[in-house]
Amino acid sequence: MNILKKLRALALLLLGSPTLLACPDAPEPLERRFEQNVWQYVWDLNEAAAWLGAETAPLPDALLAYRDYAQDQTDTDPFQLLARQRVVFEKAYGPRDGSVKAFRLIENREAGIIGPSRCVDTMLMNEHLRFHPLNVPGSEFSAHIFRKGSRLKIYAAFIEQASMGAPSVEISPAAQQILDQEAWTFVAFVHNHPFSFDNPYGDISGTVIPSEPDLLTFRMLFQTASLQLAWITNGIHSARYNAGDTERLIQAEGL
Repeated sequence: MNILKKLRALALLLLGSPTLLACPDAPEPLERRFEQNVWQYVWDLNEAAAWLGAETAPLPDALLAYRDYAQDQTDTDPFQLLARQRVVFEKAYGPRDGSVKAFRLIENREAGIIGPSRCVDTMLMNEHLRFHPLNVPGSEFSAHIFRKGSRLKIYAAFIEQASMGAPSVEISPAAQQILDQEAWTFVAFVHNHPFSFDNPYGDISGTVIPSEPDLLTFRMLFQTASLQLAWITNGIHSARYNAGDTERLIQAEGL
């Protein structure tokens, strides 16, 4: 921990406000390999509770620059973004379309929980911004987060070139066997939704609503891999969906 963080921690403890402690320092990944045009990363982190907690300052410079850029373009309140995109879908597909019903479930807080990014979201987003500083359309990452006690293991996939859809996380059979044998819990599947400020139809995206492919991926992971939560982040806010949320949204969509 650097001097600044030590001083912050001491001051906050004296003030009795431990919830404002800074996120842990992000270490270098244990593994970074390039396979089939995808960067596969592995982290092994201590302080699991802190990493899974709400982010706090100081934040990485690249992330702050990205947020300033996004906020210069639009109101980044997550519910304002959802309402804006819902209107686009209503005009395109009609107010009774399944996608519109899904928007309303989330806007009415009947599916998912939306809030500030967590420390682990911030770390992953900051790494993503190394490849795509403005989180441009078609730039997505994926991550599988496992927990055992105070440790997290994170397997993440990043792409250098923008493409449709999030890259697949590749966990080797040997690594998966260790996760299974040591009873690690699959606490979260995380991926991002970028903005599209140049979209000619006015759909700037950046919403934390699952797409149809997202929902089917979530369902598969809930059913076959004992996933606890599926997260979507836009680098500013994040949404968390459990298995029940996923089924409600799938039903609304008519999938």
